[in-house]
Amino acid sequence: MDYSSVVTNWEKFVAAVKRVGGQVPAFTLGPPMPEAEVAALEQGLGFALPVSFREVLLNFSGQVEYRWLLPDDFRLQGELAAVFSGGRHWSSQWLLYFNEQLLELAEDCFPDPDDVYDAPWHTSFAFHCVGNGDYLAIDLKDARHQPVIYLNRSFIEG
Repeated sequence: MDYSSVVTNWEKFVAAVKRVGGQVPAFTLGPPMPEAEVAALEQGLGFALPVSFREVLLNFSGQVEYRWLLPDDFRLQGELAAVFSGGRHWSSQWLLYFNEQLLELAEDCFPDPDDVYDAPWHTSFAFHCVGNGDYLAIDLKDARHQPVIYLNRSFIEG
């Protein structure tokens, strides 16, 4: 896969954020992750990475840190009105940490793998922690179909 369009889109977004007076405190794309490091990550996780994410690490970047903030006086419209910041970040250390936290939450707060709401917390690989503590994850329960899902912690905090 050619990842140049991803980088181009991120660069265009960085320029747009700066144009409206926003900040981009981090925009770093590391090199692809060596196979040995991916294998070590999988060993640390205790499971094989989803094929799609493994491919991203091996062929795009093993470490991404991309954060942006809109200025206080700038408001998006419609469904995005509450959005004021965002980004993406991953590395082998962060991925291990995200998934340790995911396991702890599954055990402590979502203990029933047979419950429809709890189940994804037991069968997912977290690849991004959202600023509010929620996760973007890949559901691994079906090896053929591994959708990206949003794991919402608001249930335990509300």
